[in-house]
Amino acid sequence: MHLELITHDAHAPGHTAIWLPEPRILIAGDMLSDDELPLPFAPDDVDAYLAGLDALEPYVEQAALIVPGHGSVGSDARERLAADRRYFAAVLASKEPDDPRLADPEQRVALARLQRIVS
Repeated sequence: MHLELITHDAHAPGHTAIWLPEPRILIAGDMLSDDELPLPFAPDDVDAYLAGLDALEPYVEQAALIVPGHGSVGSDARERLAADRRYFAAVLASKEPDDPRLADPEQRVALARLQRIVS
């Protein structure tokens, strides 16, 4: 089976996702979760994370199935990418994100950390 490695620095330097073109499956690693928010650790990580989302977008557009490292397997890769972008846009605009993942108290901690990083 043919596969393609998608290496970027979003979640961590050298983070890698795997694209399986035949079945159109994107194994996203620690990105595009339906239950965990993006987790940059330092100010420079925010731009890297956004660039990582850009790197994944062509595969997301084709994916029949998304397999994240955390969360559920699903057929909603486009929605997950859009949700992560909306989340970053809100935080970078100093607004409260409207994201269902924030119902989890642990994700509130992740939000607070990101808000400190970008302030």
